Amino acid sequence: MIAIVPEDGPTLTYAELADLTDGFSHRLGPVKRLILVQALNSTETIIAYLAALAGGHAVILSAEINDALVSTFMPDAIYRLGVDGWHLSLEKPEGGLHPDLALLLSTSGTTGATKLVRLSLAAVEANARSIADYLGIAAGSCALTTLPLHYSYGLSVINSHLLAGGTILLTGRSIVDPALWSFCEENGGTSFAGVPYSFELLDRIGFWDRCPASLNTITQAGGRMPPEMVGRIGSWADEKGIRFFVMYGQTEATARIAYLPPERLREAPDCIGVPIPGGVLALQRPDGHIIEAANEEGELVYTGPNVMMGYALGRSDLAHGSEIEHLATGDLAIRTDDGLFRIVGRTSRICKPFGLRVSLDEVEAICAKMGLAVAVAGSDDCIAIANARDVDPHGLTSELAALFKLPETIFVVLHYTELPRLTNGKTDYKAILKDALEKRGSVAAPTDAKDPLHLAFARMFPNRAISDETSFLELAGDSLTYVQLSMELETILGYLPDEWEGLSITTLRSLASSNGKTAKSWLSRISSEIVLRALAVIAVIVNHLSSYQTGGGSDVLLLLVGYSLARFQSGRFIAGRGHQVIGRLFVRVMLPYLLILLAYSVLRRPVPIENFFLGGNLFGRAGGFLEPFWFLDVLFQINLLFLLIFLFPHVRRLADANPFTFGVWMMAAGFVVKFGAILLFDHAASHYNRTPDAVFLLVAIGWSIWFAKTARQRLMVLAISLVLAALTAGFVPALDFWSVIHPSIGEMRATWLIAATLVLIYISNILLPFYASRIISSISSSAYYIYISHGIVVYLVIVHFQTLPLGISIAAACILGILIGQIVMRTARAVEMVRAPGSGRR
Repeated sequence: MIAIVPEDGPTLTYAELADLTDGFSHRLGPVKRLILVQALNSTETIIAYLAALAGGHAVILSAEINDALVSTFMPDAIYRLGVDGWHLSLEKPEGGLHPDLALLLSTSGTTGATKLVRLSLAAVEANARSIADYLGIAAGSCALTTLPLHYSYGLSVINSHLLAGGTILLTGRSIVDPALWSFCEENGGTSFAGVPYSFELLDRIGFWDRCPASLNTITQAGGRMPPEMVGRIGSWADEKGIRFFVMYGQTEATARIAYLPPERLREAPDCIGVPIPGGVLALQRPDGHIIEAANEEGELVYTGPNVMMGYALGRSDLAHGSEIEHLATGDLAIRTDDGLFRIVGRTSRICKPFGLRVSLDEVEAICAKMGLAVAVAGSDDCIAIANARDVDPHGLTSELAALFKLPETIFVVLHYTELPRLTNGKTDYKAILKDALEKRGSVAAPTDAKDPLHLAFARMFPNRAISDETSFLELAGDSLTYVQLSMELETILGYLPDEWEGLSITTLRSLASSNGKTAKSWLSRISSEIVLRALAVIAVIVNHLSSYQTGGGSDVLLLLVGYSLARFQSGRFIAGRGHQVIGRLFVRVMLPYLLILLAYSVLRRPVPIENFFLGGNLFGRAGGFLEPFWFLDVLFQINLLFLLIFLFPHVRRLADANPFTFGVWMMAAGFVVKFGAILLFDHAASHYNRTPDAVFLLVAIGWSIWFAKTARQRLMVLAISLVLAALTAGFVPALDFWSVIHPSIGEMRATWLIAATLVLIYISNILLPFYASRIISSISSSAYYIYISHGIVVYLVIVHFQTLPLGISIAAACILGILIGQIVMRTARAVEMVRAPGSGRR
């Protein structure tokens, strides 16, 4: 029986897992220890965790091993990931551990917290058995790890499946990473778990239309999800034959307390449901009396074998036995007429941003230690800090965000002459929260943020919620932000990790520390796509500035258009949100282009009206200054064509089910349209092959290259590219177009096409000197702006500086485009900041 299928390691059977667990347990010795384990979604973490439980030890699971945690609890053993692998360091056992103590977890799921929940082995086993019972987990169940293991919800997935003989698909990828769902589908994953924010992300990428066919169970916990979303996902799950469980729990109850049976989702999407097997829920009045009547509000109290032993604030607390029999959840609830429980409020001042529980009183206490007298109010998406003094809001939010492992945009600092008060003199927390929600969005990532990774992401994506689990793919970045952010990450990390765009900030940070590559190397690994884009735009400049024949650069750029659409924007098109892609392209590329046209029209000569409607390429060769701009017209037209294609649900389903097959159909259509137009309409010469019908095939090949994952698929795309290259070179006289213009241009373009296809398919990265890679990356990230503005340099060189050396002309064109790109990108981000909801000063 298979126990664990890691994404990047050997599959483990239950027998092999048992042997490894026994071996690790033997290393810990027979005397009970407190072992601190770095909790990554890895086989090593699971083995260490199981070995500690099996050997009767107590284990702390934390994503980070920090000084505060070590000094507070003084572990007898630490197991962590180092530069050269995992290491176990052992100290002499100090004793003082209660015999029943087995597991310690943070109450909030944040890393490095020093207030821990004490759990017995009996509680862990009881909760795992109960979860396996009501979810129907059995030997055939196969769970995908979509949550961190140091989080009680994520750990409960491991516990329940291993207890029931199921299989764990072990990965640390983001929930919006396409590779995660490929891994799930390839291995027959049957379930995954998520917090409300997980489902918001899945909504953004249109997951519901393309989930793996093997899925039969989805669970949600970690905070309240809007009833509308619960109902919508529940209806979708019914149609798909998938069971969708909405659950409620706390770390203090190991993980789970209640669940809503899938068959009752439609009637009560706002309820947490019924107690888990073996547990009892009750409602209690402030005077301690139990409420028996329906629809009467009281504090939710849970009793069951999975209730914690108590809290631990230091090593001495680990000697205590069980101190809690009934768990007061701090939530206000009612029992409906049908016997379901529904949360209606909170007695304790707790909020759960991104599923992580934060005590508002703790935030106040921390601020008090900083010498600040504040009042803190909050909701699940905003923590308001009200003060009557002059404080540095950027510094305060930066420090709190780092401490609680939350994005800085969650915190809003408000300044009052006098704090809002109720008539009884108490602080008016509702008024504070209301003011913060009105102001929300004006607090941006500070320029002096302590975490350079957070700051880098925040600069690229202003006013987006960025947490430690955020990745580039989740933020739906494009090819331009990809290049810019990759340069920043290389500067911060000292190197660029493979497939970094799918890695969370936490993972990137751990890679920086575990690889020890913070020093800048003289060699830099750069994506081949970035190099191709830079070379292609330089080839375009040379072609327009000199008599050298370098035709084919624009073909490579169009190939990369399709490649980038597949890589970065396919999720939006498949989800029916292609208008977002068009809008971003228009603001960041087309609008600067139109401004240049307007300036030329005012200062030099009138520009044909069709150029202002992005259709100049459709009316033949413009000539002179305007000639190179055909590419920008066709770039916009191709994106608009994709928007129209993906308006059809059938097309979206096909692209979602098999994006490579969809690419094959696009390539076939591209061949028919391109060469059919040449044979039937004889319009190619007048348009210089610069209209959507002529270039769509290149874009389709680029799309297919990205989705070609098998050797057979790559050979198929290469073969199609070779056929196009042969036709471009004039091997078929009836389709020989380029020889009309220049005898060698077809051969040159064919060479570019073959070389670019081979590089994109078979060469992921290229090693270059560090500073050369920075120059190439800068050119690549501003490629569109260089294309927009290089006509200015061409015009000046031809009219005023006929003898200017080619190298200087190329440099001038690149520098001008990079400067324009920086102005446009920074302006766009500033506009995004201003347009954010609630932006502005009080």
